[in-house]
Amino acid sequence: MSPPGFGLVGALGALSALAAWSGWLCTFDQSMAWGVALVCSCVGWGRLLHRVLRIRPTVDVGLESVWGISVTLAVGGPLVALRLFTPAFGHLWVGAGLV
Repeated sequence: MSPPGFGLVGALGALSALAAWSGWLCTFDQSMAWGVALVCSCVGWGRLLHRVLRIRPTVDVGLESVWGISVTLAVGGPLVALRLFTPAFGHLWVGAGLV
């Protein structure tokens, strides 16, 4: 079972990603919105790892985001080394982390 804030984090990240990809924000606002989307995506990947490993104690959002960064580096690192990581895959990875 996911913590009660999961829907809020996902919604915040999705709205931030949408704002970053739209053209109605200035460059600084787009960068800030994309940064929020990245953090929320890392939290999503960390929560997925938390579920897969079935870790019993409840952890906070900060530790889940660090786990999500670790998952992103573990998956993205080899893809970058093999030159398979494209901007489109990066956007899909962030979007999948928000779900």
